[in-house]
Amino acid sequence: MKLSRWWTLYVLSIGGMGAIGALTHSGGADAVGGCSSTKEQDAGTPVGSGSSGGTMSSGSSGSGGGMCTPPTGCTAAMHQTVAAKVTLDSTWPPQTAIAGCDKTSCTADQRKVSQLYAIDYDIDSSTNTYKGTFRLCQNQLPPIPLSALGSSASGVPAGSKVQVVIDSTVWDKQKPVNATGSVANGAFTMDSVVALNGLDPNSKWKDPTLMWAPISPNPNSDPAIPTSDWNNDDMNPNGGGITAAFRADMMPFIIPKVALNMSAPQTDKIFVVARTQIQLSGCMMTCTDGQGTASVPLLENHTIGCHIPSTDAGVSERACTPAEYNYIDQNATAYCADPNAACAAQLTPDQKGAIGTFQLKVVSGTTCKDVSAAFPM
Repeated sequence: MKLSRWWTLYVLSIGGMGAIGALTHSGGADAVGGCSSTKEQDAGTPVGSGSSGGTMSSGSSGSGGGMCTPPTGCTAAMHQTVAAKVTLDSTWPPQTAIAGCDKTSCTADQRKVSQLYAIDYDIDSSTNTYKGTFRLCQNQLPPIPLSALGSSASGVPAGSKVQVVIDSTVWDKQKPVNATGSVANGAFTMDSVVALNGLDPNSKWKDPTLMWAPISPNPNSDPAIPTSDWNNDDMNPNGGGITAAFRADMMPFIIPKVALNMSAPQTDKIFVVARTQIQLSGCMMTCTDGQGTASVPLLENHTIGCHIPSTDAGVSERACTPAEYNYIDQNATAYCADPNAACAAQLTPDQKGAIGTFQLKVVSGTTCKDVSAAFPM
């Protein structure tokens, strides 16, 4: 499995900023967005019921290559929307401004990454396959603790953490991508999908075999991803990427700085580009609920900009310089795929990834709000 780079910035200068915080796919994402669809929803009908054409086999391959037992009494559906909650067990090595997290130093809850997707599709009853769309509706990353150096250099208490928040309006503006899979005889699968956030959907990064860009070789002048590949998904002032903010409602959460320096300004917004590849394979346990394995070989990101707010201390509002946003990017967390193995041995320079589980639920609506109601996070 390829390993991938996700956006977890840490505030020590962050998440890498003077106080590097977790800017990961969503560390703490507030993401109840509206994934809309104009298709009619066949409410309450089951996925993978095995009732296509009135026939049903004894079972089919599902999660982990095992056999699924089709639930009984299910009604065949021609169209469905399902909520898929993906849970990943992540670990990451330490960076200059952030502390590492493994199975020894962190609990399972402290390592957990949660993502919520809406999958909306039409079923071909002759083949038990489907075609539709796939969309991220919520992304919740674990809080990232600062390292001792990150805390001291940022002038914050030891034990401070950074957590990234993605507002629901950002997810509302994300375009869904095409998805295919099968729903035969109690099984539910979704073929491998690559989703780009803040990137041109037709850019070269849609090819999952293309190695993700390394950190910028010219951090004082250029972003890691060239502007020609950007897409301004949420119409932010950076001109590309998607907008992420930081949780700061209580201690130990802090707003990161843009350098490993106590006098460096804080950034209240980061602009990120991301690439995620995901595949699902599981079984329906009832007519409306299922579970299985989620493979996420690519979980990658780069910070391509940030914003400095005005303060009472005389700091003027401005966009971050390349050196400042690249400092954040250089301190991004590297998620490792296998929590049972040494993290550093799994990492190539700019790729990280994860494997975990998913829960599935048929929903009666087609929006991210409907999906979020099925799995509150």
